[in-house]
Amino acid sequence: MIKVAVLDDYQEVFKQIIDIEKFKGKYEFKVFNKHCKNEKEAIVELEDFEALFIMRERTPMTKSLIEELPKLK
Repeated sequence: MIKVAVLDDYQEVFKQIIDIEKFKGKYEFKVFNKHCKNEKEAIVELEDFEALFIMRERTPMTKSLIEELPKLK
């Protein structure tokens, strides 16, 4: 199962636009409603995820952040 982090869903709409039941068994979603305060916090929060679903631009996707998340596919 692929672990997916849904980032910056501060309006809590992800579950309204995506029928997560359709993806059960293939994907495991974790929704983050608040953005990480800094890159270090983001690395800790996202280290176990294999994919990122980015809802907003609040969490900066920097080269250094991506490089610190080796499980991303």
